[in-house]
Amino acid sequence: MDGVQVQDLPATAPYTWGVLGTDLPVATVTDLEYDPSDNVLMATTLGRGAYRFFPEGDCGGDRLDTLLLNNQKVTTSTAFEACDTIVAGDNFSIEGAGTEVSFNPGEGVVLIPGLKVIDGAVFKVNTSAIFP
Repeated sequence: MDGVQVQDLPATAPYTWGVLGTDLPVATVTDLEYDPSDNVLMATTLGRGAYRFFPEGDCGGDRLDTLLLNNQKVTTSTAFEACDTIVAGDNFSIEGAGTEVSFNPGEGVVLIPGLKVIDGAVFKVNTSAIFP
């Protein structure tokens, strides 16, 4: 997958991986430098140039371009957001009565085998952002 892989580490689960930017080619990254004054991450590659990423995402806020949700169990109501696509499955489960999980993608949602909604949980996809 192209882009810089990042993980948001909130105080409690769920922990999520996502893609920061989409223009980084498949290449060896030789240096990463973060400038906190501008909130910009620079990646220098071997033979492919330098690339700039804005950790807050292209669409603003703290949303990632692509959000990957795998190998975790969600037992409290949560909303996941992405500038572009949310990909979920591969041992991702939403469990328990009263647990409501909503996906708020900018472009779409990809559900892969392994996504489970069990024990009275609710799963919703907000399409208003996709089809305004």
